[in-house]
Amino acid sequence: MDDHHTGIAAGRFRAMTGLSEKALRLYAERGLLTPATTDPSTGYRSYDSEQVREGIILDVLRRARVPLGELATNGFAYEDWRSRLALRRSMEDFHLDVAERVEQGDPSAFTVRSVEAPAVHFIATSRDLGTPGDPGDALDVFGTMAVDLPATDGALMEVLHEHGVALEHESWTAVVGADPAQRMLVAHRTSRRVDEGLRARIAADLTSRIGATADVIVGTVPARRELTFPAPTRSEPDETGVDEIADDYLRLAAFADHVRRHGLTPLSSVPRRRVHGTSMFDGRTPETVFDVLLEND
Repeated sequence: MDDHHTGIAAGRFRAMTGLSEKALRLYAERGLLTPATTDPSTGYRSYDSEQVREGIILDVLRRARVPLGELATNGFAYEDWRSRLALRRSMEDFHLDVAERVEQGDPSAFTVRSVEAPAVHFIATSRDLGTPGDPGDALDVFGTMAVDLPATDGALMEVLHEHGVALEHESWTAVVGADPAQRMLVAHRTSRRVDEGLRARIAADLTSRIGATADVIVGTVPARRELTFPAPTRSEPDETGVDEIADDYLRLAAFADHVRRHGLTPLSSVPRRRVHGTSMFDGRTPETVFDVLLEND
């Protein structure tokens, strides 16, 4: 028998592999599964028998929810994908635990503490948070930030010292901007306002020192009332981090209820994480602070 006449028609190939017509055309466009022959006049496509297994693998990988960009029938990294699935599952379990704690928790158990605070000047660096959709990508982003942010902040403090910028014992982090353009702000309270000229020189020196463009911001947090919501005391320590994250969500719920009941105007919808020290990275435990306008008292 002539091997040139043993091609499998597209319809039969679909039935054998489970792939749809749309999938076959898409995989052909992506170079994942190209027809063995295509009639130039009719567009009639056929596949070789050797391609049946390739088609089945693609179909099953898609059933395993492998993204199109990850597909490959030749040398697919199965163990790597299994590791990513395990990581995703562990993160899903973590967030399920957090959701359960939030549902079981009581925002009213977080008693508010209110302190009037003066206006403060600050200088900060910021880092793009991005929008990683894959758990592995998310861990990569935050893993990199865990290294880069302290290093950048340490370099900033050296540059500030060289330029004679005096720091007060207050630092904080905050998420600013709107999704998907959110940024992590790492701020230091300064004794005096830093003008634009000095800010530009500090940014240039910091950029030179860290070998990357440094986003340096200056500003003033206006006089305000600071609200904190200490967590209830627990009998047993939580080493998983679930309680800590759940407490932050419950604080948000407690804050929202407090704002509603007292007719307050928040300066921001999200809190700051603040320490009473010149650096966020010197080992102090941060507190969660919500800022509201004084005029609403």
